[in-house]
Amino acid sequence: MTAPGLRKDALPFENVVVWIAAVFGIISAIAVVVTMVAIATQVVVRWVTGFSLPGLTELSQSCLVVSIFCALAWAAVRGEHVSVRLVTSRLPQKANRVIDVIVWSLSTLFMFWLTAAAYMRALESTEDGEAGPNITLVWYLWPWRWVMAVGLTVFTLVAITNLIRSLVGRRPYEDAPPEEQGQAYEEIPPDSGAAGDEKEVRP
Repeated sequence: MTAPGLRKDALPFENVVVWIAAVFGIISAIAVVVTMVAIATQVVVRWVTGFSLPGLTELSQSCLVVSIFCALAWAAVRGEHVSVRLVTSRLPQKANRVIDVIVWSLSTLFMFWLTAAAYMRALESTEDGEAGPNITLVWYLWPWRWVMAVGLTVFTLVAITNLIRSLVGRRPYEDAPPEEQGQAYEEIPPDSGAAGDEKEVRP
């Protein structure tokens, strides 16, 4: 089954990576809904009774972690991260390819370091049995540190995918606008992005 958001010129392994990112995106969306319900319930209960329900604040905080770190990879696949193409859209495609290789090489190295640090911190937190400061309710924090580490792992897979795509001459995810997805560097005129930017700012 083809993953949603998969490029037309996808490499053999990309379908798996994009599917994983999509599943994590769904988990992130569910976490957002749970956060909204928890906060709304807490507000209503506090307004009616004057007291707070124990655990709802901790639940909303934990779901916030899930919603952020599980969404990173899917946002990268969909091109939802901040991307300014003011300069690169006016450069030759060969220059863009070199820039993409450099950027995604550095991004992949950084993500490897960040992910490794997240796993080490999660392991330490698990060994220490890290819990929240609430004295009336024991809410363990270490499971959510593992969520952070796994979410960063999936994001790293997307970064590796973008690096490989750049090396073989294919546009990385989140780099190309929808009308250019699935096209190689040499298939896109140098000023196509610039023209698109001009159309967007005209009243």
